[in-house]
Amino acid sequence: MLPENRSSGAAAARVFRKPNVLVRCRNGHKNRPHRTVYSPSHVTEGTYAVTHPFAEHIAYFMLFTIPSATVIFAGTASLASVFGYVTYVDLMNNMGHYSFEFIPKWLFSIFPQLKYLMYTPLFYSLHHTKFWTNYSLFMPLYDYIYGTMDKSSNALYETSLNKEEEVHHVVHLTHLTTPESIYHLRLGFASFASSPHNSKWYMGLMWPMTLLSKILTWIYGRTFVVERHRFNKLSLQTWVITKYNIQQAILEADKKGIKVCSLGLMNQGEELNSYGGLYVQRHPQLKIKIVDGCSLAAVVVLNSVPKGTTQVATLHEDKYMKLNKALDKKSESSLILSKTYAQKLPRRVMSAWRIAGMVHALEEWNEHECGYTMSHMQKVWQASLHHGFQPLMLSDESS
Repeated sequence: MLPENRSSGAAAARVFRKPNVLVRCRNGHKNRPHRTVYSPSHVTEGTYAVTHPFAEHIAYFMLFTIPSATVIFAGTASLASVFGYVTYVDLMNNMGHYSFEFIPKWLFSIFPQLKYLMYTPLFYSLHHTKFWTNYSLFMPLYDYIYGTMDKSSNALYETSLNKEEEVHHVVHLTHLTTPESIYHLRLGFASFASSPHNSKWYMGLMWPMTLLSKILTWIYGRTFVVERHRFNKLSLQTWVITKYNIQQAILEADKKGIKVCSLGLMNQGEELNSYGGLYVQRHPQLKIKIVDGCSLAAVVVLNSVPKGTTQVATLHEDKYMKLNKALDKKSESSLILSKTYAQKLPRRVMSAWRIAGMVHALEEWNEHECGYTMSHMQKVWQASLHHGFQPLMLSDESS
């Protein structure tokens, strides 16, 4: 059994990593074959179209194994030195391939020497664009020593941080429903997100991380961006709400000049905010348009119900009672209160509430679509079809 921590093993891993691994990585980058070989294998790096060159994976694996193998054979290994080293390498390698700069300038102001020990996404991106500069992985120190650092690195780093934020057209508000739903986000696990209501035994082993994320969201208490997309001429974002601050998120989006805010299904309701209409009443000066998506959701249902359907199921008892009172005795048997209804949606399916915000922005409609006022449903339906959205037709097996 390996001990949890051993200072000699951690020190040895650091010593073997710096002169052995990082210098070899830098030299491997520098002495690579001609650009005709390099360019095709890296042109899509940072995208999902083509995987990383496999030969480079093998070389990385052999180099990065040196520190861990050394401390293991020397008998000074520990869980902290092995797993801590692998985690650090993976974190820094992924950070270097980000497409945006996020390391704050104040960090290097307080710790000036840190710029020699830790690279930034922009520093390594110059290696992919200019080829003969910034070879070092993780530590720019060796590029400084050998004179291969791009002279524009520092200036471009500051320029990228001072760049004005792009004004987005649509923001969709969603939120965490359970502590474990943090793993359903973009940075989480696709397998968890595909079956969010299934309890798995190994989720219990992740409770330390789950608790930490809950504490961080409680302390931070603000919305954060989890997705950025483009659709036609629209720039789209998805914001996660960590607390009960839907109104604050709408005001923040309005201040940033965002045109449309669509509310996720659980961020609207009659008791919660009158289907979003409460915010329009409180802030009549809002320039941003709030969309709850009910008009599109209703018209999708009306146009998707199979012919010959004789019964309607609802999951909520309060909705069942309200609808039942509005029906005559002849139609009462057509309404069913279901406790077991389940439906699995295929990939590439989006909710009507999110699509409604996109259609609203594409059509440049200048009114709110929320509260108890319903937009002209046929107008919304035709606009969604015009922009390429099609309703999901469920088979009899999945109905």
